[in-house]
Amino acid sequence: MKITKEFIIEKIKEIAMQKGVTSLPKKNFIAESGISEYEYLKLFNTWNEAVTAAGLETQDFAKPYEKENLFQNLREVFEKSEGLCSRTKFNKISSISHDSYRRHFGSWQEALVNFKKWLEDNKYDYPWVAELPDDIPDEIIEETQERTSEETDFKRQWKASTGNKYGSFLNFRGLQHAPINEQGVVFLFGMVCLEIGFIVEAVQSGFPDCEAKRRIDTKKDHWERVQIEFEYRSSNFQEHGHNPTKCDLIVCWEHNWKECPIEVIELRKVLSELED
Repeated sequence: MKITKEFIIEKIKEIAMQKGVTSLPKKNFIAESGISEYEYLKLFNTWNEAVTAAGLETQDFAKPYEKENLFQNLREVFEKSEGLCSRTKFNKISSISHDSYRRHFGSWQEALVNFKKWLEDNKYDYPWVAELPDDIPDEIIEETQERTSEETDFKRQWKASTGNKYGSFLNFRGLQHAPINEQGVVFLFGMVCLEIGFIVEAVQSGFPDCEAKRRIDTKKDHWERVQIEFEYRSSNFQEHGHNPTKCDLIVCWEHNWKECPIEVIELRKVLSELED
C-alpha cells in the first residue's frame, strides 16, 4: 500500500478521534498506525506540519506544561488504566511522559501527592484515590537532599577514569544500561527482534551487518529478506560511507538523520512500546 499525505492525514484524524484528543504526539501515532517517522517525514517537513494539516493542535514542547494540564492528563490516564499503573503502561497511554512529571515536580511521588490534593480541592470523583500517597515520606526527601549534596561534591571531586563507560539506566529485562555504541545496539536488537517481527539469519563483520527476514503479513505468516546495518546513531551510516542501495534498513539507538534515504528503526522508541 502506497502511503500518501492524504492517508497520513486521515490516519491522524482517526487515531485522535479514537483517543478523544485534540493534539496527537508522534510517538502515539507511530505506535497506533505502524507508520514510521521516516515514512511521514518523506511527505511532511515536521510532525507539527502533519498535525496541522489534519486540523489538530500542535504542541509547543519548549513551553512548560501547566499544572492543570498535567493533573487532567493524570486523571485521564489513571481512569483508562483503572488506577495507578507501571511506567511502561503510563507512557503508552499518556500524551505527557512519566519523565515530564518527574522534572516538573521533582519526583514521581511528589507529582502523585499534588495530584491527590488537586482531586480533593476540585471535589472530583476518583475511585482510586486511596492508592495515592498523602505526603512524601521523609526518607525520600532525605535521599533527594543527600543525593543532591553528593552530586555537588561528586562534580567537584570526580575525575573521569579510563574504565568502562555506561549509558543511562534502562533496566530493560536483562540490560541494565542503554547502549552507547554499535555493539550495544546489536545486543538489544537480538533481545527484541522476534517481538517486532524479525528473525535473524546471519550476522557478519562486513557491510551490511545482518541478514534477516521480516514478517510482512501476520495473518498469512509471510516474510521477506532484509539487509540490516547496525549503527549507534543513524547518521553514522553516512559517516561510515555505506551505500544505501546495498541495505534495506538501519537499526540504531538514536535516529538523528532526517534525510536518511532508507527505513530506520530507532530502538529507544521501540522499547517504549514493549513491556519490561
